[in-house]
Amino acid sequence: MTLEVPQPLADHPDLTVEVTTGTEHWRAGEIALVVGGDGSVDVLNRRAGKEQRFSGRLERAAIDALGGDLAGLELPGRGGPSEPDETAVKVAVRRDGGVISEGEAWDGRRYEDGRLDGLLRRFDAIVADVSGGKLPYGDDGPIE
Repeated sequence: MTLEVPQPLADHPDLTVEVTTGTEHWRAGEIALVVGGDGSVDVLNRRAGKEQRFSGRLERAAIDALGGDLAGLELPGRGGPSEPDETAVKVAVRRDGGVISEGEAWDGRRYEDGRLDGLLRRFDAIVADVSGGKLPYGDDGPIE
């Protein structure tokens, strides 16, 4: 699936982009990042039956950079083999609650797709900033 994201994203305050990674009962849990075209940011972390929520704002340049990472990104789904530790990356672009574009892929695909890797690096940076460093890895850093 190729994502369709109107550009520049900050010119579309009625849009939200949701990027979700992880699995609730594995490592850092499931982390959902929701960014509005208006700059609003919400991070929801579900881990071992508990939830943490964080909120913040992004500047226009950061909103547009995220939109650029997403525009035209090819997410082939989760068909085929996966590694035991892999989790899904899910992306949804919404307008007024309705999905206008969505896709998913295994996170391990980042090693063969520089665009997906760039998106996940930006995801990590935004999540770390909004959560004050509590997510996605906390004080321990990324798990290799």
